[in-house]
Amino acid sequence: MSEVGVWRMRSYAKINLGLHVLERLDNGYHQIETGMVYIDWWDQLNIRQAASFEFHVSDSTIPTDDQNLVVKAYRAFEDHVGLADGHHYAIDLMKQVPTGAGLGGGSANAAAVLLALNELEQSGCTKEDLI
Repeated sequence: MSEVGVWRMRSYAKINLGLHVLERLDNGYHQIETGMVYIDWWDQLNIRQAASFEFHVSDSTIPTDDQNLVVKAYRAFEDHVGLADGHHYAIDLMKQVPTGAGLGGGSANAAAVLLALNELEQSGCTKEDLI
């Protein structure tokens, strides 16, 4: 956190060096083997306490409703782990990683939100719990 009350996180893009799709799982997803590297390109998330949940994105073409992975991650944390009474957060997302380019920007943003909420709420969840 660099300014009082604002949690700042970078969510880094990644490049798949190889991807091998394996068998289909019962949940409809597929088991995969992949080799990937993170690159020095990121989106910036600023998270602060608020009176109610808010989500803002610097790119007006990106939806801010329940279709967005950041919103889905926030709601999943709220439903499955919980927020302390009266706790809500505002999330500001400054996009730099291109949307739909296969660089994992949306997934990285969602993961960053889960990690931040876990820390801010002092939930004690492991990374495996959050997955």
